[in-house]
Amino acid sequence: MNHHQDHQKPSPPLFGGRGLGEGGAKLPGSCRLPHPLIPALSPSRGGGRTVRSVLALTLAITIAGAAIGCTSMEPAPVCDMTAIERQRQLVAAPSVIPGESSPVIEMPLNSVSITDFTITNKVYVRSINARRTATGTVELWSQIINCTDYPLRAELRTQFYDKSQAPAEPVSAWKRIFLDPRSSSTYRESSLGSDTARYYMVEMREGR
Repeated sequence: MNHHQDHQKPSPPLFGGRGLGEGGAKLPGSCRLPHPLIPALSPSRGGGRTVRSVLALTLAITIAGAAIGCTSMEPAPVCDMTAIERQRQLVAAPSVIPGESSPVIEMPLNSVSITDFTITNKVYVRSINARRTATGTVELWSQIINCTDYPLRAELRTQFYDKSQAPAEPVSAWKRIFLDPRSSSTYRESSLGSDTARYYMVEMREGR
C-alpha cells in the first residue's frame, strides 16, 4: 500500500499559462522575473485565507521590485529628427536674373516640401512615388509618419509641372489626412490633364 509520497506533481500555474517555474514570469518590455518567485504553498498549509493573502502580497512586491530595474522600450516608430534633417537635400531655386545664383534654396521637384514650421519636427516623409495611368494622367502617393505620441492632422496639395517646369495646371486643393500617434497615413493626388505633367511638388502643412 502506497503512503504519502515525498515527490508530488508540481502545482498548476497560479494565473494560468506558463508556470512561474518555466522560465519566470514575463513582464512588459525586456523583463523576466527570476524563478521560482516563492515556494508553492497550498491553502491547506498555514490557515487558508491568511496564506493566500501573504502569497498574493509577496508576489506583488516581487513583481514591483523587478519592474523597477526593467529597461523600458519606446514604441516604434522612433524618429531621429537630427538624422532626418541631415538627409534633407535642398537645391537652388531658379534664378530670376540669368547668370546669377539664386538667393533661395528649396526642396527639389518630385518631393514633399514641409512649409509649416509647426509640423517640421512632428512628421517624417517615408516615401513618395508617382506613375502614369492608362489615361495619361499622373497619380502620386506619399506615406507620412506621425513621430509624436498624439494625433495629428496634416494638409497637403500638389502642383504639377510640364517638361519645361512651368505649371501644367492649377495647384490642387488642400487635402487633409489624419495620423494616429506613431502611425502612418497615405496622401494621394492625380493630375487633371493627360501627357502634360512631367514633374510635381507636394506642399504639406499642419491641419487647420
